[in-house]
Amino acid sequence: MVDSRKKGIRGELAWRDWLHENLDLHARRGFGQSYGGSCRPDVETSINGLHFEVKCVESLNLHKAYVQALRDAKPGHIPIVVHKKIRQPWMITIKADDIFEFTEIIEKAKAKYDNDKNPQDKT
Repeated sequence: MVDSRKKGIRGELAWRDWLHENLDLHARRGFGQSYGGSCRPDVETSINGLHFEVKCVESLNLHKAYVQALRDAKPGHIPIVVHKKIRQPWMITIKADDIFEFTEIIEKAKAKYDNDKNPQDKT
C-alpha cells in the first residue's frame, strides 16, 4: 500500500529539485499542511507571486487541484498546479488569463538572476 503523504512529500522534493536544476532557483518545501495549509504553497521559491500546488498521482482531478491552489494562494499570487505521473515529465497548469503575468514574473526573475550572476561594473 502506498503512503500518499510520503508520496506527496517525494513529489514536492522532486519539483523543488527540478526548479533548482533547470532554473537555478532556490526552492524549499512549503510545509503548508503543518501550518494549517492556507497561504503556504507546497514548494516555495525565491520568485514572489507564484503559488505551486504539487500533485504526483496517476489519476488527477485537475479542476479540484486548481481550486485547492486558488483557495490556498495568497492574494495576488498566481495559483499553479504542477503535476506528474510516474515516469512522465512535469506538467504545469495555470489559468489562461494568468499567462502574461506568469511570463512577466518569470522574465523579471531571470533578469534578476542574470544580474546577480554577472554584475556589471557601474563605476
